Amino acid sequence: MKRFIISTWTILAMILMVSVPVMAADMKGHSGSDMSSHPMNHMGQGGEKIHQSSINGYQLTYELIDMREKMKNMPAMTNTHHLMIYIRDNTGKALENAMVGYLVEGPGGQQKAMATGMGSGGYGADISLISSGNYTIKTKIVAGEVKLMDEFIFPVK
Repeated sequence: MKRFIISTWTILAMILMVSVPVMAADMKGHSGSDMSSHPMNHMGQGGEKIHQSSINGYQLTYELIDMREKMKNMPAMTNTHHLMIYIRDNTGKALENAMVGYLVEGPGGQQKAMATGMGSGGYGADISLISSGNYTIKTKIVAGEVKLMDEFIFPVK
Protein backbone atom coordinates (compact mmCIF):
# COMPACT_ATOMS: atom_id res chain seq x y z
CA MET A 1 0.00 0.00 0.00
CA LYS A 2 2.82 2.37 0.92
CA ARG A 3 4.48 1.66 -2.43
CA PHE A 4 1.22 2.49 -4.28
CA ILE A 5 0.86 5.81 -2.45
CA ILE A 6 4.47 6.80 -3.19
CA SER A 7 4.06 5.85 -6.87
CA THR A 8 0.81 7.81 -7.13
CA TRP A 9 2.33 10.95 -5.60
CA THR A 10 5.40 10.65 -7.83
CA ILE A 11 3.24 10.45 -10.96
CA LEU A 12 1.10 13.40 -9.84
CA ALA A 13 4.23 15.47 -9.14
CA MET A 14 5.60 14.68 -12.61
CA ILE A 15 2.30 15.63 -14.25
CA LEU A 16 2.24 18.94 -12.39
CA MET A 17 5.85 19.69 -13.34
CA VAL A 18 4.91 19.44 -17.01
CA SER A 19 1.38 20.89 -16.81
CA VAL A 20 2.13 24.08 -14.88
CA PRO A 21 4.71 25.48 -17.39
CA VAL A 22 2.42 24.58 -20.31
CA MET A 23 -0.53 26.28 -18.58
CA ALA A 24 1.56 29.35 -17.77
CA ALA A 25 2.71 29.66 -21.38
CA ASP A 26 -0.89 29.35 -22.59
CA MET A 27 -2.02 32.12 -20.22
CA LYS A 28 0.50 34.72 -21.46
CA GLY A 29 -1.29 37.63 -23.00
CA HIS A 30 -4.39 37.16 -20.85
CA SER A 31 -3.37 39.44 -18.00
CA GLY A 32 -6.17 41.22 -16.24
CA SER A 33 -8.72 38.51 -17.01
CA ASP A 34 -9.98 35.89 -14.61
CA MET A 35 -8.71 32.70 -16.25
CA SER A 36 -10.75 30.49 -13.93
CA SER A 37 -13.91 31.56 -15.75
CA HIS A 38 -12.59 30.84 -19.25
CA PRO A 39 -11.79 27.44 -20.72
CA MET A 40 -8.24 27.33 -22.01
CA ASN A 41 -8.21 27.48 -25.77
CA HIS A 42 -5.29 25.47 -27.04
CA MET A 43 -6.35 25.81 -30.67
CA GLY A 44 -3.91 28.69 -31.11
CA GLN A 45 -1.18 26.67 -29.43
CA GLY A 46 -1.02 23.92 -32.04
CA GLY A 47 -3.95 21.92 -30.62
CA GLU A 48 -6.80 20.50 -32.64
CA LYS A 49 -10.27 19.23 -31.83
CA ILE A 50 -10.16 15.49 -32.45
CA HIS A 51 -13.45 14.14 -31.10
CA GLN A 52 -16.76 15.09 -29.56
CA SER A 53 -19.26 12.87 -27.73
CA SER A 54 -22.56 13.30 -25.95
CA ILE A 55 -23.03 10.85 -23.06
CA ASN A 56 -25.75 10.83 -20.38
CA GLY A 57 -26.43 14.55 -20.73
CA TYR A 58 -22.77 15.60 -20.88
CA GLN A 59 -20.85 17.00 -23.86
CA LEU A 60 -17.25 15.76 -24.09
CA THR A 61 -14.87 17.66 -26.36
CA TYR A 62 -11.34 16.36 -26.92
CA GLU A 63 -8.35 18.39 -28.07
CA LEU A 64 -4.86 17.13 -28.86
CA ILE A 65 -1.79 19.33 -28.52
CA ASP A 66 1.43 18.27 -30.25
CA MET A 67 4.22 18.98 -27.75
CA ARG A 68 7.18 17.64 -29.73
CA GLU A 69 8.34 21.07 -30.89
CA LYS A 70 7.85 22.65 -27.45
CA MET A 71 9.67 19.81 -25.67
CA LYS A 72 12.48 19.14 -28.17
CA ASN A 73 15.08 20.53 -25.75
CA MET A 74 13.91 18.16 -23.02
CA PRO A 75 15.34 14.77 -24.05
CA ALA A 76 13.89 13.04 -20.96
CA MET A 77 10.35 13.74 -22.21
CA THR A 78 8.95 10.65 -23.90
CA ASN A 79 5.40 11.94 -24.28
CA THR A 80 4.60 13.57 -27.59
CA HIS A 81 1.11 14.99 -27.06
CA HIS A 82 -1.16 16.55 -24.45
CA LEU A 83 -4.71 15.16 -24.54
CA MET A 84 -7.39 17.51 -23.20
CA ILE A 85 -11.06 16.84 -22.52
CA TYR A 86 -13.63 19.52 -21.73
CA ILE A 87 -16.75 18.28 -19.93
CA ARG A 88 -20.02 20.27 -19.92
CA ASP A 89 -23.59 19.39 -19.02
CA ASN A 90 -26.58 20.18 -21.28
CA THR A 91 -26.80 23.70 -19.82
CA GLY A 92 -23.15 24.41 -20.70
CA LYS A 93 -21.98 24.22 -17.09
CA ALA A 94 -18.48 22.76 -16.67
CA LEU A 95 -18.08 19.57 -14.67
CA GLU A 96 -15.63 20.47 -11.91
CA ASN A 97 -13.64 18.34 -9.45
CA ALA A 98 -13.74 15.21 -11.57
CA MET A 99 -11.24 12.40 -11.70
CA VAL A 100 -10.41 11.67 -15.32
CA GLY A 101 -8.29 8.81 -16.59
CA TYR A 102 -7.23 7.78 -20.08
CA LEU A 103 -6.37 4.35 -21.40
CA VAL A 104 -4.67 4.65 -24.78
CA GLU A 105 -4.07 1.49 -26.81
CA GLY A 106 -2.15 1.64 -30.06
CA PRO A 107 0.74 0.33 -32.14
CA GLY A 108 3.23 0.96 -29.33
CA GLY A 109 1.19 -0.83 -26.66
CA GLN A 110 -0.96 0.45 -23.83
CA GLN A 111 -0.67 3.70 -21.83
CA LYS A 112 -2.57 4.83 -18.77
CA ALA A 113 -2.69 8.50 -17.77
CA MET A 114 -4.52 10.35 -15.01
CA ALA A 115 -5.61 13.79 -16.19
CA THR A 116 -5.06 16.95 -14.18
CA GLY A 117 -7.80 19.55 -13.81
CA MET A 118 -7.00 22.63 -15.87
CA GLY A 119 -10.02 24.73 -14.84
CA SER A 120 -13.43 25.30 -16.41
CA GLY A 121 -14.15 21.61 -16.90
CA GLY A 122 -10.89 20.93 -18.73
CA TYR A 123 -8.67 17.97 -17.85
CA GLY A 124 -5.39 17.07 -19.52
CA ALA A 125 -2.67 14.43 -19.52
CA ASP A 126 0.47 13.76 -21.51
CA ILE A 127 0.50 10.72 -23.81
CA SER A 128 2.80 9.34 -26.49
CA LEU A 129 1.61 8.90 -30.08
CA ILE A 130 4.95 8.09 -31.74
CA SER A 131 3.99 5.29 -34.14
CA SER A 132 1.59 5.57 -37.06
CA GLY A 133 -1.66 3.64 -36.78
CA ASN A 134 -4.98 3.62 -34.99
CA TYR A 135 -5.12 4.48 -31.29
CA THR A 136 -8.14 3.56 -29.18
CA ILE A 137 -8.68 6.23 -26.54
CA LYS A 138 -10.84 5.21 -23.59
CA THR A 139 -11.85 7.81 -21.02
CA LYS A 140 -13.30 7.30 -17.56
CA ILE A 141 -14.78 10.26 -15.68
CA VAL A 142 -15.93 10.17 -12.05
CA ALA A 143 -17.34 13.20 -10.21
CA GLY A 144 -19.51 12.29 -7.23
CA GLU A 145 -22.54 10.43 -8.61
CA VAL A 146 -21.53 11.18 -12.21
CA LYS A 147 -19.73 8.29 -13.89
CA LEU A 148 -19.03 8.51 -17.62
CA MET A 149 -17.15 6.23 -20.02
CA ASP A 150 -16.20 7.16 -23.57
CA GLU A 151 -14.19 5.46 -26.30
CA PHE A 152 -13.10 6.41 -29.81
CA ILE A 153 -10.42 5.57 -32.37
CA PHE A 154 -7.91 8.24 -33.38
CA PRO A 155 -5.72 7.60 -36.46
CA VAL A 156 -2.12 8.83 -36.47
CA LYS A 157 -0.40 9.14 -39.85
